[in-house]
Amino acid sequence: MLKFADDTVIVSLLVNEETSHGPVVEDFVSWCAKCNLSLNISKTKDMIIDFGKSAISVSPTVINGRDIEFVDEYRYLGTVIDNKLNFNANTDAICKKVQQRMFFLRKMNSFKVCSVLMTLFYQSFIESVISYCDIVWFHCISLSNRKRLWWIVRTSVRITGTCLPTLQELYSSRVSKRAGRIILDPSHPDLFLIELLPSGRRY
Repeated sequence: MLKFADDTVIVSLLVNEETSHGPVVEDFVSWCAKCNLSLNISKTKDMIIDFGKSAISVSPTVINGRDIEFVDEYRYLGTVIDNKLNFNANTDAICKKVQQRMFFLRKMNSFKVCSVLMTLFYQSFIESVISYCDIVWFHCISLSNRKRLWWIVRTSVRITGTCLPTLQELYSSRVSKRAGRIILDPSHPDLFLIELLPSGRRY
């Protein structure tokens, strides 16, 4: 169960012949009722992430007598997650949002705004969008989607006349920082994923 503010996500691993989440949903609904919390069932969605070629049959989740809608993609905390984890819809959303902001960057250039201010605008309103949650999706997207995002960076470099970090550089830097924080936290559940090399000096 993943919780953030008023959002709750229940993640289940279905193996063999399992076709439902099991008692976790009923337990969560009962807990909400005891705590006087109201579930917005109309906004509750169910998504199956499956990489097989043929669709699997899963029983619909029922809450308070209502079937929960199955969806192929869902926007969670600003990132569009799809049922194949290829993040095509997320890339589309990023490009659409950035195109609107590129217009203002071009306008700033036409008004002869200094490169320092244009770079600041790029970092605040464009780079922050194309790199948001990139440690989650960047390694999953296709080459064609990467090229679409690279085009945004290259165009911004040409407009601002400055050297801007590539998406690969941003991604590598953020992954390293996140790994560093995990290493320093002995209670982190992903600590076992990071191991020392035989030299004992590097991870």
